Amino acid sequence: MNSARKVLFRILYIIVPLSLGILFSFYMNQGQGKLEGVSATVLPEAKALPNFLLEDHHGHEFKKENLKGQWSFIFFGYTHCPDVCPITLSLLNQVDEILKKVPGVVLPKTIFISVDPARDTRELLAEYVPYFNTEFIGVTGRPENLKMLTKSLGIAFGKEGDVESGDYEVFHSARIMLIDPEARLKALFSYPHDVNQIVSDYIKIIGS
Repeated sequence: MNSARKVLFRILYIIVPLSLGILFSFYMNQGQGKLEGVSATVLPEAKALPNFLLEDHHGHEFKKENLKGQWSFIFFGYTHCPDVCPITLSLLNQVDEILKKVPGVVLPKTIFISVDPARDTRELLAEYVPYFNTEFIGVTGRPENLKMLTKSLGIAFGKEGDVESGDYEVFHSARIMLIDPEARLKALFSYPHDVNQIVSDYIKIIGS
């Protein structure tokens, strides 16, 4: 694939979703009280997730019920990602470390969902995800099951390169999703991310 088409794929799968996120933020906050100092897009009415069936890196089923009872950060990506995914997982580890030092704060789970199930086996996720934080959970599943969840969250992704040989990249939305204890989308953090801003936003959102 030539460089011009590669640039086009990046626009379609990264820049366009980011722009849509900005428009979504503007629309959702019309006529709504916005939390002061919060840069994340906070939905005035949390959006329920559909039922889905995936698998975590321990080999256990991962369903909507696994998200209930706690706050969760969800990030979609893939283990062969050269930049955005490792940077974001490192950032989320920093967020986790800071939140653990805040007295009385409810700690969120962090879940990395691979949108490249053809290469990201459970065994590979079990090596990759704990490298960033042993408490993080790696998840993937059948393409049709992944699409049920990504579609509901507005996550775009696609392959670019030689898919047949396995030499390809996956372009994907770089948002971090915040899921509430009732398994509903409560807020989203658009790229580029800032550790301190995410920490501050999270504390304000869960306390609102």
